[in-house]
Amino acid sequence: IQLANNTQNDEVLVVVLSALAVAAFDNCNDAPQLFSTGSSTVFPIAELYAREQKNIDVLSVVTSAGSTLGFRNLLTGAADIGHGSRALAPKDYDNVDCDASLVNADGTVTGPCQGVLPLCVKVANDVIAVITSPDVTLGPQSLDDIIALFSRSDYTFVVPDKLFGTYDFLLSKPALTSMQ
Repeated sequence: IQLANNTQNDEVLVVVLSALAVAAFDNCNDAPQLFSTGSSTVFPIAELYAREQKNIDVLSVVTSAGSTLGFRNLLTGAADIGHGSRALAPKDYDNVDCDASLVNADGTVTGPCQGVLPLCVKVANDVIAVITSPDVTLGPQSLDDIIALFSRSDYTFVVPDKLFGTYDFLLSKPALTSMQ
């Protein structure tokens, strides 16, 4: 999950959440909104977190649009939280006309993009599962075995949308680049 932190006032997130905790609203339309969007993998966690925030008078809106769109919405100010099933990448900064060299290999950043300084909070590890019918005897598989399986030309694969983190993960494996 990437949280936006306004670079002009590093304490804006803390101040806003503290103010929201003491405010009361007669109409939910008057309540401030916290918009979170991104990975379908992280969506259930983000939605559960939003539901658990009962002591804060804020309307949490959580959607699933894919990691790339979640990061894009965060960086352009269209979302308060962008969640991804992959680390922030240089292309995410580049996609919104920011300096891609500010994104480190581990997804952390050394500078803001459009006034937003993303802060990475890891909430879980992702996994890819290979599930077969009971008639197939596959046995234990290494990552190389899985890559070889997905590299076969005699199979038709359904690959996630290009805006989803799983797609980026698959394409980061040299043997799978033909799936583009």
